[in-house]
Parts: sequence; C-alpha cells; structure tokens
Amino acid sequence: MRHILVIANDKTEQEMISRILAEAGYRLTMVSNEVEAIHMLRLNPGFDLVLGEFTAAAILEKMVETYPQIAIVVGFNTQEILRKTSTPIAGVFSYPIEPSTLLPVIQEVLTMPSKPRANEPNSVPELVSAALKVRDLNIDLHGIKVQFQNKALDLTPTEFEILYLLAKNAGRVISLEEIVFQLQHTRTNRDDARKMLSAHMSNLRSKLRDVGAEGYLINVRGRGYLIDVHEALRRSEIQLQLFVEQLPVVLWTTDAQLQITSCLGAGLKTLGLEPDDLLGMTLYEYLQTNEPQHPLIVAHRAALEGTSTALEGEGVRQGYYSTYVESLVDEQGSIIGCVGIALDITPHVQAKNALQDSQQRLTAIFDNTQEMLLLVDNQHRLQDANPAAAKLLGYSREELLSRSLFELIAETSPTDANKLWADLLEHGEQRGKLTLRKKRWHSGLYRLPRAGKYHTGTLFIYH
Repeated sequence: MRHILVIANDKTEQEMISRILAEAGYRLTMVSNEVEAIHMLRLNPGFDLVLGEFTAAAILEKMVETYPQIAIVVGFNTQEILRKTSTPIAGVFSYPIEPSTLLPVIQEVLTMPSKPRANEPNSVPELVSAALKVRDLNIDLHGIKVQFQNKALDLTPTEFEILYLLAKNAGRVISLEEIVFQLQHTRTNRDDARKMLSAHMSNLRSKLRDVGAEGYLINVRGRGYLIDVHEALRRSEIQLQLFVEQLPVVLWTTDAQLQITSCLGAGLKTLGLEPDDLLGMTLYEYLQTNEPQHPLIVAHRAALEGTSTALEGEGVRQGYYSTYVESLVDEQGSIIGCVGIALDITPHVQAKNALQDSQQRLTAIFDNTQEMLLLVDNQHRLQDANPAAAKLLGYSREELLSRSLFELIAETSPTDANKLWADLLEHGEQRGKLTLRKKRWHSGLYRLPRAGKYHTGTLFIYH
C-alpha cells in the first residue's frame, strides 16, 4: 500500500483529501503545515509521495534536496512559490479537490520510475512501525500524537521528535549532542547542544509532568537523557522529587563547568522559578556576575577541589539564604560537579534585625531619659542603671551594679520595701515612695510612680 504524507491546515480540506485517498486504497498521514512535514520525514523518510500546499520556497527546496526519492505534488496555489525557485516537483493538483482532479495526478506520479534512495551517511533509517509504546506512554508516528493513560500531550514537532528518539531508545542514555545530530544532522559540542535543547527539554518534561508521567524522562547528570523502562526507577525518582519539592529549600547540581544541570525544591516558588527554568544556565549567568571572587562562585570552585563550604548572605533576587555546597561525585568517586542546597532564612534575619532595632531604640530611651531607671533581678540585684540614676545617686554605673536594691533603700523610707517587693511579685507592678541612700549616706526621697515586671527583671522608675 502506497503511503502518502498530506499537508493541509483546513479541516474541510483535510476531511476531503482523507476520504478520497482512503477510498482509493492509499495509506495516509496528515500534518497541518510544511514544517511538521519536514519533522515527519525526518522520523520516517519512507513515504512514497508528499501532497499539499507550500508557503515557503526554502522549505520546498530543502525537502526535495534531502528526500529526492519521494515524489512531491503541490497545490495550484504553490505555483507562485515555484516561480521563485527552480526546484523540480512531480506534479500539480487543482481545485476544487475532487477525485477526478486529484487521483489522476497521484496515479500518474506514482507510476513514474522512482529515484534510488539517497545513501547518505547521516540519513535516518526508515521506521519499521508507526506506533511505539513505553509502558503507559503511547506514540502515534503517523498522527504525530502522544498519549499517556488516555491523556493527550500537546507537543511541538521538535518535542515530538525528541520524545520519539528517546522512546525508540528507551533505557539507553542519549547525549544532547546525539539528539541534535538526529534532529538536524549536524555535529555540535556539548555546550552548544545544551543551549539549543534547554528550552525544548524543559517544556517536554513539564508537559509529561502535567499528565502524570513524572519520572519517564530522566536527566542523567553529565551524560544526557533517557526514557525509563523500569517502574522501580520511576517510583524512586517520584518519591525523591516529591520529598525535595516539599522542603522549603532550593537544591541544585552543576557540572564541572558550573552549568546548572538540575534544580528542585519548594523554595523555587519564592523566587518565581520553575524546576527547569535554570537548566543549561551557568552559575555566572544566574548570579549575573563575571566576578570569580563572588562567594558562591568561590564555594563551587572549592567543591570542585573537594572542599565543602557553608555560608550565609543575600539571595540573587531577594531574601537571605543559608547555603551549603559540596562535591558531586560519580560511581567511581570522581568529582563531576557540585551539589548545593539553600535554605531561606529571611524571616529569621528579619526578626533578628527587628530585635536589634528594638534593642537600640530601648537603649537610646534608657540612656537619655532624665528619670532614674533601675533594672533589678528576682534576687534584688541591680542589673542596669541609666546615666540619670548614677548622677542622682552619686554612684558610678559600676558601683550601682555591685549593689542590691535593698542596699540603696534607707530605713526611713515611707514605704515598707519588703511589702512593696512582695506586692510587686504578686501583682506584677507597684507604686509608692522610697527613700534611697545617695553616696556618702546622703538620703533623698524619691517617688516611685511605677515599678513593673519585665522578662529580664524588674524596672523601677523614679522621679
């Protein structure tokens, strides 16, 4: 049965062509544009004929050049494109699309002697099957559709190609360089391949995750990607990922060139990031610096030398973090990168700063008020005295702190000091008048408008 690849973006046109070709006994695969057609031919160059309208001369030329063994029949509207190029095509069909106008052109083209298949070293082998299944993941090559447990994935042609390539080699790690080669038939280095594929891999993993296919696409750090064929591996990765994603941290890994290879943790939400947003980015790019002495750069460089580092400081975007960086090693114990974890300590730092500000304000009030302030513990010992107290009583602050409150209260005090203290302990505050001894046994009567219990002792306010 002859296999025809049809390019049609109008639903009515798709239905009409499908009915005509199916009734004539042809097998067909439908795509909506010539870009999807190119992707489909990369996956399966075994089509006998390509039928449809083209909007870009460059794509038509590329298709004819790459797949000379496949006959191409274009629509009448493509003739404007043909005037701009010398690309040979096998035939032209006219409108309206009817069996009488379409089938004779196809039959004539398919009876022509076929050209030998190009024997290019970089050509992709023809597929044996149009369907592929990896556990609950079903890939329909002809329909360019992917389903997971009856849930459809909306993939771009490039994402479809990547997923198909990995699924066809399920269980085997495919390097980024190999993926680029299979997609574009060009050789590239690892860094360029990562830049070219980073967004596609991130989107593909996100779409698989959205339909519940977590763990199918696995990033093998430093090597590439694979489709997992083992349920145990999938479950263990899901459990680990769920555990890490619920922790209020950011966990990441880098390779030896400090390029970020993975990033997880609930702390990413605080930064407005998704797990795959940083993949392929270097640490310098994320930190927005070229400074080799940046603390985090220094910590990662130390990890590559085998030394772990703990540090605290401001985050790149916001907040404060406690960070730990150490070496990432392979099965042989060789250092292949870094692993880091950062805990958001912003609330702790803010509370600490607020406490320091409060203490500074309290100290300023304590030191500058003109009223006598004495801070006393539960054993009557003076814990602090403000400058006004030292001046009024004639003692230095050090002398006051070497005494107890009762040593300063004169026997002639109008208020019983023991009763005042007992009432204070019972009720939390007290008022009265006390006679305090000044230095050299000079006495002064001081009114006690308020004495209150505080967490560090009892504060007596005199004037």
